[in-house]
Parts: sequence; structure tokens; C-alpha cells
Amino acid sequence: MGTLVHTPKHQMAAILAKKMAKRDGGDAVATIVDRLGASTNNRKIKNAKTPKDWLSTDEAQVQAYIHDPFCSYTSTNQFYADFMDGFELLSRPTEVAKIRKDLPMLLISGSDDPIGDYGKGVWKVARQYYDAGISKLSVHLFDGMRHEILNETNNQLIYQTILKWLEKKIYEQQL
Repeated sequence: MGTLVHTPKHQMAAILAKKMAKRDGGDAVATIVDRLGASTNNRKIKNAKTPKDWLSTDEAQVQAYIHDPFCSYTSTNQFYADFMDGFELLSRPTEVAKIRKDLPMLLISGSDDPIGDYGKGVWKVARQYYDAGISKLSVHLFDGMRHEILNETNNQLIYQTILKWLEKKIYEQQL
């Protein structure tokens, strides 16, 4: 869940976060990096009511997120610099090649998730894993769902999909 593919945009965010950390300090709030990252997340949502509507179609869940002090804060410059560096590292073909080839993987996302580039990024990650020889890869996009698929109104569909996938993998292991 929350699958995204590393792009030049992420590389630019890393450079900016490092420059801001150097200029303002690593513990300084990353207002500019955060705004740039979130500025396009709602672009495909008609009549968005909040800057966080991209998270879920469930308005109550969006409001809960906005009012949760552990969610509604801006991370630091150093957080973004480290996150982007780690993200880039994990996206390298040399790192992907270290993943066990027979490891079962389920990539799931909402088709309307801007973080997964509306499904396109999820499929790019799947292609990267497939090209690396990972043979037990499953991808499932949930139509009309956004980023937090476990917080969508019909989240039972997600739980059922995960449960069925797990049961199938357990059954395959017993053969």
C-alpha cells in the first residue's frame, strides 16, 4: 500500500530538502518541500473541500486525519532529505535485485491515489520487481479509491482481498 515509483521529482525534492536543511537547519519545518509535494495531490478531485481530500473519499476519515495532531504537522527538512535518500536507495535496481525471487508480494492501491500516480506508478514498481525476477507478484488497484484504501467507506473489500491473497499463499505453501 502507498506504492510509488521513484522519479526525477523525488530527486529534486531530496536536493531541495538538503539545501533547506543546510540553510535553515535539519530540525526546521520543511514548509517549502511539504507544500511542493502536496500541491498537486488534489488536482484531479472535483470540488475538493480540504487540502487532504486526496487521502480518502470518506469525508469523516479526512476530517479525522486533519484533526489528529499525529498526522497534521509538517515534517522537518532532515526528515525529507533522509526519506528521499532512502527512497532512492530502495528504488535502485541493485537493491531490488536483493529481494528474494520467490517472495510473495501484493501491491495494492487506489486507482485515484496521486501518490501511486493513479495506478501508473504501482505498475512501474511491479514491472521493476518483475524484471528483477520476482515471480510471485500480484497487483490490485481498487477503482475510485484514493491513498488510504483502508480508510475508504468500502474498506471491507480491501480486507477481503488481502485475506484471500494470504489464504491463497498459505495454501500454495502447503502444496
